[in-house]
Amino acid sequence: MHNRFMTKQDIIKEKILEEIIKIVPTAGWGVKSLEQASQNAGYNKYLGEVVFENGVDGIIEYFIAINEAKMLSELKKLNLDKMRIRDRISEAIKIKLNIYADNKEVIAKTVAYLSIPFKSPLGLKLLWQTADIIWYEAGFDKSTDFNYYTKRTLLSSVYSSTLIYWLNDNSINHQDTIGFLERRIDNVISIGKFLNPRK
Repeated sequence: MHNRFMTKQDIIKEKILEEIIKIVPTAGWGVKSLEQASQNAGYNKYLGEVVFENGVDGIIEYFIAINEAKMLSELKKLNLDKMRIRDRISEAIKIKLNIYADNKEVIAKTVAYLSIPFKSPLGLKLLWQTADIIWYEAGFDKSTDFNYYTKRTLLSSVYSSTLIYWLNDNSINHQDTIGFLERRIDNVISIGKFLNPRK
């Protein structure tokens, strides 16, 4: 959605993203998809590779960032101060997946793209970014010591396994995924490495 604070480049990026999301479910992420999306948005076919640094990788990062922002917006509507840490973390992941549900096929193609061996650094970067945002914004975690890395590593594992489960979940409102997520969080709590179980 356009607003008066958006730059011309922001508007171009948004329009190209809107178009490529329509293409990716069938064609996947790639240079040709980006060029087609640029044309469909009314621009020169090479413009997408110019406005998005690193081309296809850049628009994927932009797509993920847009969804992270939506997640944070929804989180702010909750009374997080009154919730246990594990519930805040769980709620953040559920919100993220609920947002992704509008573009489930795009997410599937994104996971496939990031699973390509030479794209794994980008996949790991985005996964860590998500874990960091959730811990910081939902978990209120401001640590900078060893716990910082331990918490984010474990949450990365929980989130990535839940995302894969969700992609294959056809249950009503993804109820099976919610159950899976809660079990995964309980598992890491039980070994005392994720959260303080008393919180």
